[in-house]
Amino acid sequence: MLLRVALVVSMPMISGFSCADHALRQAAETTGRANAGVILPNPPADCGAREPYAARGIGVEARIVIRRSDDALDRANDRGARCNGWYLKVKSGYEAGRP
Repeated sequence: MLLRVALVVSMPMISGFSCADHALRQAAETTGRANAGVILPNPPADCGAREPYAARGIGVEARIVIRRSDDALDRANDRGARCNGWYLKVKSGYEAGRP
C-alpha cells in the first residue's frame, strides 16, 4: 500500500520536471540555431601582430632609442585604429542584417 502511494505522489512530480526539461531543451535548441547562423569573418592579418620593443644597444644614443620607440608606438596605434574600424564595420553590417 505504501509503495502505491509513493508512486502516485511521485508521478506528477516526474511529469512536471519532464515538461520543464522539455521546455528548457527547446529554448536551448532555438537559441543554438539562432546563434549558429552567425559566422564572423577573419580579422585583417595584422590585427594580431605584436610590435617589438625598440632595442637599446651599448653606445646607441638615447634620442635614437626614443625615436624608434615612438615609431613603434605609432605603428601599434595605427594598427589598433584599423582593426577597430574593421570591427565596427562588421558589427554594423550584422546589426543591419547584411554580413
